[in-house]
Amino acid sequence: MHFNYFFLSKLAKSLNQRLAGAKILECFSQNKNELIITTLPVNEMKFFHIRIDLNPNYSFVNFPENFYRSKRNSISLFEKITAAVIAGIRVINNDRSLIIEFTNTYSLLLKFHGNQSNVILLEDFRVVSLFRKKLLKDKTLEFESLEKQINYSKNYFLTAKANLDEYPTLGPFVKKRIKMLWQSAKSIDEQWKIFHKILLELEGENIYILREEGKLMLSLIKMGTVISTHSDPLTALNEFAAIFTRENNFNLKKKHAENLLRYEEKIHNQTLQSLTTSLQKLAQQKNYKVYADLLMANLHKINPYDSEVTLSNFTDNSEITIPLKMGLTPQKNAENYYRKSKNQNIQITKNKELVKLKEKSVKEIRSSLELLNDAGTVKEIEEIIAPFEKLKADKSKSHPYKTFHFMDFEIRVGKNAKSNDLTTFKHSYKEDLWLHVKDAGGSHVLVKYKSGMNFPRPVIERAAQLAAFNSKRKTETLCPVIYTPKKFVRKRKGDPAGVVVVENEKVLLVEPKF
Repeated sequence: MHFNYFFLSKLAKSLNQRLAGAKILECFSQNKNELIITTLPVNEMKFFHIRIDLNPNYSFVNFPENFYRSKRNSISLFEKITAAVIAGIRVINNDRSLIIEFTNTYSLLLKFHGNQSNVILLEDFRVVSLFRKKLLKDKTLEFESLEKQINYSKNYFLTAKANLDEYPTLGPFVKKRIKMLWQSAKSIDEQWKIFHKILLELEGENIYILREEGKLMLSLIKMGTVISTHSDPLTALNEFAAIFTRENNFNLKKKHAENLLRYEEKIHNQTLQSLTTSLQKLAQQKNYKVYADLLMANLHKINPYDSEVTLSNFTDNSEITIPLKMGLTPQKNAENYYRKSKNQNIQITKNKELVKLKEKSVKEIRSSLELLNDAGTVKEIEEIIAPFEKLKADKSKSHPYKTFHFMDFEIRVGKNAKSNDLTTFKHSYKEDLWLHVKDAGGSHVLVKYKSGMNFPRPVIERAAQLAAFNSKRKTETLCPVIYTPKKFVRKRKGDPAGVVVVENEKVLLVEPKF
């Protein structure tokens, strides 16, 4: 609404009174989509700054009292108008554009067309350069095409049969307001009276900063909840920009916090599901202690060269077939099963403890989400997410790899050459699956081994996709990736960081994918 033609008319008039005869000192940008124009008005010893923010999602202009140019990451723009004197500022007839005309042949067009907004340098009203260079259509812009003739007379209104499409300068919010008021109109004459009254409001003195349907607006029509009323468009824009920036920063911070908490909740739930599934599988696994006890009780019946033996269970006399490792004595086979039973029990205990911790963490995250919903300031949001930000930072510092989860398997991807060595040799187990792109530089990737489980083909393919994506071959349609158990990966003395020797590898062709 603040770039409605009627408001821009007021703004152009006010700027022209202030800046006619002023000199342009510099035009520069130090943030994406932000242009600063610094001027020195006639008979004034103080700079006048125009700040134009052309973010594709929103655009506004304000006039900060002070603005300090950064010594770094700052670029001068439109240098051809540096030191130029402003001849006048006017609104383009029935368009959402202002033009700053100089005493030389140049002029600066401020085009406020939603996500197509731009600042364009003209010479003799022909395009010289653009602020937003990606808007290629502006390169061939014809200045004369911006001027429009619109008839606001009653006769034309009646001839057009109250068709609001004939009045594009009104904008969607004004049209919506008119249509709402028309609901009580019983004839086209009553519609005209309402329409004419709105036109008078648009041309009136008052400028409102208000909230309509929850949206902050700068309006020439009084509606919704009014925050403040102004007669000076410069003052109105400054206050609007301050409120908008404050609220936008708050909303962005809140969105970031929500995304962080939702991500943490998702990761914790995935881990919780993985642990629960693992416990279920461990519970369904064979009872290794029973195997071991049966073998010890029947040592005399077992041949060391048998691959299996069938024995009667102590509890129900049912027959149990026990696999044996050929070449080992019956006692050694029993020792293996006792060791497996011990490891199984340790894993079950550990998983149960982790389940309790993860359930507690999920509860804390959901509690934080409820607090975030009620947060009213940036400080409150920062206090809510501070523990999670710290945890995220600690994770980033403590691990040389990025972690992914797929089908209850953990996949680790090295961050750089030095991290690759740490990932492969300090944060791995010999039975982990190791992957790397073939014949090119890239991350070392590990799929963590899970006791008693083989690596499913989809898990290997997913890890291979990550290895391909995190490599110098990521742009290829299909990429070869080698994989082998980590125990077949070794490092020679003196090899550079990340360089290893691989044996017994297999090759898989995959599409690089994050």
